[in-house]
Amino acid sequence: MPILLFLIDTSASMNQRTDLGTSYLDIAKGAVELFLKLRARDPASRGDRYMLVTYDEPPYCIKAGWKENHATFMSELKNLQASGL
Repeated sequence: MPILLFLIDTSASMNQRTDLGTSYLDIAKGAVELFLKLRARDPASRGDRYMLVTYDEPPYCIKAGWKENHATFMSELKNLQASGL
């Protein structure tokens, strides 16, 4: 059972926008969503577990542990916000 950990920067710098107007954080979240969608197509991924971690202070940095279900992981991912400074 592989455990895949996604570490996402949620510092204020992730509010920066690209030339197309998308924030860096939204790009990171979209990359995780795409990875999960593509990974779900592989039958070998059925036992995969995922963790979502940010640079916040422990224990607040763990947004979704490997025992959480997929819906919880996706909800926490969508709710990530850049903050600080």
